[in-house]
Amino acid sequence: MREFLYVFEWDEHNLAFRRVGWSFRRWCVAAFRLMVVGASVGIMSVGPAWPVWERFFVERSRRHTNALRTEAAEIAKEIAVLEESCLGYWYERAQRFYRPLVGEAPMPESEWAGHMGGAPGTFSDRALYRGRRLFAEYQHLHRLLAAQAERLAFLPCLLPTEGVIVSGYGMRRDPFYKDWRMHFGLDIAAPYGTPVRATAAGRIRLASWDVGGYGLQVEIDHLNGLVTKYAHLSKTIVQPGQYVRRNQIIGYVGSTGYSTAPHLHYEVIERGIKVNPQRYILLPQDVR
Repeated sequence: MREFLYVFEWDEHNLAFRRVGWSFRRWCVAAFRLMVVGASVGIMSVGPAWPVWERFFVERSRRHTNALRTEAAEIAKEIAVLEESCLGYWYERAQRFYRPLVGEAPMPESEWAGHMGGAPGTFSDRALYRGRRLFAEYQHLHRLLAAQAERLAFLPCLLPTEGVIVSGYGMRRDPFYKDWRMHFGLDIAAPYGTPVRATAAGRIRLASWDVGGYGLQVEIDHLNGLVTKYAHLSKTIVQPGQYVRRNQIIGYVGSTGYSTAPHLHYEVIERGIKVNPQRYILLPQDVR
């Protein structure tokens, strides 16, 4: 037994075997091999009991899988409720309000359902698809609304002063000559000195006296083919070339020129042709 604890090595000098002891490394290798053999024998001894353990783990995995499926079904129900109450609301809002506002046709139902490019497979996939589609939809609508808001800033869509329209666009009996003549604007009766405001953004084209009957007047070029005229003013507070924004005060109501009482004569000139200003006013008023 003692001989087992030694190892014999060949001695080149003496041409004979010599006996040496085991190194630490040899002891570790031997111990590891012994452990492997012991483990193999243990596994072979419990072989008949392995099916029991297998059934235990399979049953445990099955119960865990069923629990996960139940939880996934509950989550799917909650996603469906949120999809209907949140995504559905904003979808209908875009379809019924924002798209008509910018002149867009309704989104195809098949696109909202996901039939284009493959339908989403699960509730979560469908909610994610619709969320992304709705996000892209509102980005598109925002760009269109921003572009329209920029254009709208240069459209004369408001009344230029607070008052009552007493004479509209069209044929009327002239108060000075007593014959029927074309009236190319709106006459808005207002107290003397009432502020007159720009109906849209633009650049002042002129602010001066007109010898033809308009009296003290202001014209604004809205840089889109439209020009607005404000006549019979008592005072102007703008200069030619000045840029003004919508609702900015440009003068005050008066009775200069051919006028019988304080009022504002307001015109819209579309590419050189005088048109009915009420075509542009968002909330038209009845003419008295």
